[in-house]
Amino acid sequence: MAAILHRHGVGHEDLDWARDTYQDLLADYRCRDKDVHSLSLDCLVNNVSREKLDHPDQIGMKMGSVSRNIFLVVLTYVSCLVHQAAADGSDVNHVPDFDNSLQDFEFVYHDAHNLLLTVYGDTCYLTQLTAGDVAGSARQTTENAVIQAIQSGKQNILHQLTLDQMRYTYQDRLADFHCLEKTIWRLSVSLGDGDD
Repeated sequence: MAAILHRHGVGHEDLDWARDTYQDLLADYRCRDKDVHSLSLDCLVNNVSREKLDHPDQIGMKMGSVSRNIFLVVLTYVSCLVHQAAADGSDVNHVPDFDNSLQDFEFVYHDAHNLLLTVYGDTCYLTQLTAGDVAGSARQTTENAVIQAIQSGKQNILHQLTLDQMRYTYQDRLADFHCLEKTIWRLSVSLGDGDD
């Protein structure tokens, strides 16, 4: 099988390009902290190379075979990207993004900016963290401290935000997904010593 990649070939892109080109509003969620590449396949031909053809743009082929071959090439390419990203992300302090529920609280951690988004009812709370606040067993302690701070009702630890502020100040581009039509607060809570 000879795979012929041309026109754009394989190009490095960014998340804005992926969102705009494919209308993929969840591109940030799936591709955050990963290299984004586009793969342009013009044709996939069994045992034929482009150089051997008189009219390379007029290639006739069976769609079933082509579809299967395109799928295999794309699958191989994506596997290589995932493997490379896993090899590059060998930082021992790295805490992967997570989404967790505890009681009626949903916790969404964004590692790229060390942000913990807590969704409770019709309210979103954004807390700036350090990697140590969510590494290993500290994660449960942090989640419990955030729940206690929210339930305490202390107004001096709450600072109202808007969706635009979440997006631009904290680079939280999934804000619309989690917090659309919700009240949004930045939660200032001291997690290290237990004093709020």
